[in-house]
Amino acid sequence: MEVDLVVDAVVAAAERDAEEVISGVAAVVDEVVLAVDKVVGEFVDEVVVVVDEVVDEIVDEVVVEVDEVVDGIVDNVAMEVDLVVDAVVAAAERDAEEVISGVAAVVDEVVLAVDKVVGEFVDEVVVVVDEVVDEIVDE
Repeated sequence: MEVDLVVDAVVAAAERDAEEVISGVAAVVDEVVLAVDKVVGEFVDEVVVVVDEVVDEIVDEVVVEVDEVVDGIVDNVAMEVDLVVDAVVAAAERDAEEVISGVAAVVDEVVLAVDKVVGEFVDEVVVVVDEVVDEIVDE
């Protein structure tokens, strides 16, 4: 019986010691978890800052490159438009020269026709005047 009491006392003391150890370990684990959370949180914050900076740099570089490409495209389009405008102007000038020379040819023909008609009319008038003069002289 005495042994049982001693064994019970030892077991009870061991259980109390185990509970204290377990609660102590739990407290240490809690502190470790909090410390890890703090370190990981700070690390994540630093990573986010670094990633933001890297992304900003990449975006800036992409914007610059896109601007350069767009500027190049705009310049090429402007040159192409200039070439097209120059070609249209040259064609219009050629067409205008052709129209002017065509109009000049028509005017020349009209002048010749008028000269011919006027000449024939003048010839007829001269003939009629000659006849009238001859009749007057004869009378």
